[in-house]
Amino acid sequence: MPRFHIEASQIDNGTVRLNPKESRHALSVLRLNIGDTVDLFDGQGRGFSGVISRLEKGSVEVMITQNSKTVQERIHLTLGISVIKPEAMDLVVQKACELGVHSIQPLITERCVVKLPYGRWLSKIERWKKIALESCKQCGRTKTPEVWAASGLKIFSKEFGAYDLVLLPTLAKKGEGLYDILFSKPAVRKVLVLIGPEGDFTENEVGLMESAGARALDLGPWVLRSETAALYSLSVLQFMFREVLRG
Repeated sequence: MPRFHIEASQIDNGTVRLNPKESRHALSVLRLNIGDTVDLFDGQGRGFSGVISRLEKGSVEVMITQNSKTVQERIHLTLGISVIKPEAMDLVVQKACELGVHSIQPLITERCVVKLPYGRWLSKIERWKKIALESCKQCGRTKTPEVWAASGLKIFSKEFGAYDLVLLPTLAKKGEGLYDILFSKPAVRKVLVLIGPEGDFTENEVGLMESAGARALDLGPWVLRSETAALYSLSVLQFMFREVLRG
């Protein structure tokens, strides 16, 4: 079913007018008409079903018929990832949203291959936010993950205390197995996963993060690309919390 993003403020007496971009997509691409059913979401956790009730030039109005059931997440995931090459970073943002992350923290690290002036970082963040929104439209999530401003590790490590568990997949040192870590902390709900750049985090960076509470994680014997390590970690965590650590 066609799915569109709306702002909560757009809802007025049970009807909502799609913004110009979404209206163009509905009319020019999908060729929708009065009476067609659509799904809506506000990016803040609410979803709706509705029927197109009115069409005007470049404008679509939808009558909301019911609220959608909200999926309850068992784990609050944040992905902290060193900024990698553009295509790979776009892929990580897109797929991380599909895998249920609540927020993404781009990190500037010593081996980060992307070096940009401040103004360019702002445009990058906006691009990743748009990718996150489009990913949520595709996968059915009602809450769009936050994409935070890029940060250095020294600054971001001060936020580690806000998480129940901080995982650090790295080849720089021998890490623990995920199964052992999770069963040693059964009440975990808020998890931060830290992914390094090509070449991994430096020893100094690993030491900094461990001193702030991160636990080195062993992802197996093979050397993984940053994007692979990120998506593998998120996938396994979701599986563990949905299928193994129920209750």
